[in-house]
Amino acid sequence: CDWSSDVCASELCPTVGARVGQWGGVLTWRALTQFYRLGRVLLATHGELVDLLAEACQRPTRLMRRGVDTDLVSPEKREDRVPGAGGEPPAVILGYVGRLTPEKNVRQLAEIEGELHRRGRSRDRFVIVGTGSEESWLRERMRRAEFRGVLRGEELARAYAGMDLFLFPSQTDTFGNVVLEAQASGVPAVVPRGGGPRSIILPGETGLVADSVAEFCDAIESLRDDSDRRVAMGRAARQLALPRTWEGSFQEVNRAYALCAGAAPVDSAESS
Repeated sequence: CDWSSDVCASELCPTVGARVGQWGGVLTWRALTQFYRLGRVLLATHGELVDLLAEACQRPTRLMRRGVDTDLVSPEKREDRVPGAGGEPPAVILGYVGRLTPEKNVRQLAEIEGELHRRGRSRDRFVIVGTGSEESWLRERMRRAEFRGVLRGEELARAYAGMDLFLFPSQTDTFGNVVLEAQASGVPAVVPRGGGPRSIILPGETGLVADSVAEFCDAIESLRDDSDRRVAMGRAARQLALPRTWEGSFQEVNRAYALCAGAAPVDSAESS
């Protein structure tokens, strides 16, 4: 193949690139499974990964959920907002917490803001917590976004509680602890169908699922215009997060260690 030719560039190269990417993924997965098979017991952050690893590696595989400090992050940290000019209700706050880096797909936040503006939702505001290589790109393109940098402790808890909806466009996270923290703060989350964050929410009860910019905006509008539903989802999200303590997570890990230290055969396959 002459990689400089027009035919190759427009027709063959994308095909070859797709095949290389496909085979690269297959080989990477094979290498990973060989590595994971070295373990006597495997731990994974959500159910889909548990099933996948148990089948591929033929090892006992256990769930290792993340935890959240529900005393620190709480709806009680929410502060009252002042109505807008003319008695208008306060603007809806759309929040994001995490690294501002390419793998988090954060550029989609700017696309969501642009689409909301085209739909006449120019009063909605974004609060973005975190830093990273994409921050300057986002600052240049987002009209109504407040960038708060890195927050911790009480400052972070107040930022979570001050949000009305939490947006998490990343499709690469195997869990997404910030989604759990948002729910513990009583904030419904909108997350993609793929990846770990989908396993944290109950779609239609504690949050919504969306992939494209249009779907994210549809989800935002459906909850923005129905404050009762949004508040009910926030309460349900808080209830879902309450049992997800770090103590419970450590107990799950301890059970896996106990299984590993026991007499379970190395070649047995078991999942739960």
